[in-house]
Amino acid sequence: MRLKFVLIGFLGLALAGCSSDEDNVNDVNSGNYFPLSNNYVWEYENKDTDEIAGLAENKIIEELTANALGDNRFGFTSSLEGDINQGVATGILSRGTLTKSNGQLIYNGNFSFNPDGLDAGTDLNIPIQNLIIYDKNKSTGGVLSSVKQQLDQTIVLEGSSVPVTIDVELKTIQNAFIDQFNAGDITYEDILKTSLVLELKIDANLFIPLNILPQQEVFTQVNFFAEDIGLIFSESDLNYNFSDALGQIAPNFPTSGSQSSSQTIVNYYFK
Repeated sequence: MRLKFVLIGFLGLALAGCSSDEDNVNDVNSGNYFPLSNNYVWEYENKDTDEIAGLAENKIIEELTANALGDNRFGFTSSLEGDINQGVATGILSRGTLTKSNGQLIYNGNFSFNPDGLDAGTDLNIPIQNLIIYDKNKSTGGVLSSVKQQLDQTIVLEGSSVPVTIDVELKTIQNAFIDQFNAGDITYEDILKTSLVLELKIDANLFIPLNILPQQEVFTQVNFFAEDIGLIFSESDLNYNFSDALGQIAPNFPTSGSQSSSQTIVNYYFK
C-alpha cells in the first residue's frame, strides 16, 4: 500500500516484548483465532488513501500464504511482496514469523517507518522480538506487550546524511472479545479485537541536538481475528507532525503526513 510502512530484514538489534501483569480470565479458551498450517491461504482486499497528497482510494487483491518453518514457527509469502500495493498487516506478517505458546500469538520481525520525503533506502528501522499480538486467555483492555528502545541511525534528508536518535515505544493492546463483526458483506462470529500503537521521538545529532519529531503516536493498527479463520479485518492509520526545527536541516521536507489503509478478508482456503 502507499501507506509508508514497510518491513525489511532483521538488522541484528532486538526489542524485547514484555507481557503485562493482567490476570488470566479464561484459562480454558479453546478458540483458534489464527490457524497456522502449511499452505493455508488468506485473500484480502486492500484499500488505502493518502489524505495529505489527496490521492484517491486504491483497491487491490492480495494473497497471504502460511509456510511452516519448523519448531512451531511460521513465515508468510505475499502475492504482492515488494509491491507498493502490499497491505500493511500482510506486509508485517510476510517480513517476520509467528509462533504460538500458551494461548499467545507471538511476532518476531522488523518494522520500518518511512515518512514521505525521506530518501529511498534510509527508512527508520525498528527491530521487534517476542511481540505478543494476542493472548486468548487474558482479560481485555490491558497491554499485552510494551517495548521501549533507543536506536541510533543515519538517515538521508534532501541528499544529506543526518545521524538521529530514535526513542521508540511499541505496544499491543487486547481490546475486546466480540460476538459478531461484519467484514465486507459477511458477518463473522467469535471475534478477538486487538490493536498496535507506535510512539516515536526523533532527535537529530548535529552540532547541537535538534528535536525534529516531538514525542507522539505516529501509527495505530486495529486487528480483528475470527475463530478458525484468522485475521479478517485490519485498519492502519499513520499520522505525524515534525517540528519547525526540521526546516533547519531540510527546508523542503514535508512537515506532516496522514495516511490510512484497510484489509478485508474475501476468501480463505488450503492450497
